[in-house]
Amino acid sequence: MAEYAIFAFKNGAASVRRQLYRKLYGYSAEGIKYPGILSTCNGLKLGAGAIILKAEHRKLVEDLFTQLKVDFFTLSVQGDDLLLNGKNGNNNGIS
Repeated sequence: MAEYAIFAFKNGAASVRRQLYRKLYGYSAEGIKYPGILSTCNGLKLGAGAIILKAEHRKLVEDLFTQLKVDFFTLSVQGDDLLLNGKNGNNNGIS
């Protein structure tokens, strides 16, 4: 069993939201792709304002939310080691 962190957060003002989304999900500029935290840490977007990633990357996301003054809360969960690897028959690893 692996330990995961689920983050739920509120979107703030447009400028903060833009910074947050760029850092979480990445972006492209002038043909260059800049990866976000979720792609580098093998995380997953669960829905609007919710993400999941391995607990070992928890501090990185908490620091980002604190730096941008985003309201959030965290849930610690345990799950199958394959949860975020997409190896259980579908693309996102969630069954």
